[in-house]
Amino acid sequence: DAAIRENIKHLHFQLLGEKVDESDEDFQRSYTLFTEVLQDGQNNDYGNQLPDMCRADGLGDDPNYTVRAWMAVTSYLMGSYSYLYE
Repeated sequence: DAAIRENIKHLHFQLLGEKVDESDEDFQRSYTLFTEVLQDGQNNDYGNQLPDMCRADGLGDDPNYTVRAWMAVTSYLMGSYSYLYE
């Protein structure tokens, strides 16, 4: 969990230039998105395979839904106004 939190902070800084801490609303949104996508994937049978367009460098299996949870967070951050227009 600590590594996930640190990586979310890192992504906020690298993609948006924002330094966030765990009490920030922006951090909480990203962390909640990650945990909810992860839990949804683990609680439902969506299959272990990533969609064809999301496979790269031999990465095709995602049995724990971790890759797809990170994909959701990066898509969320890259869809923000500050990423797209600043």
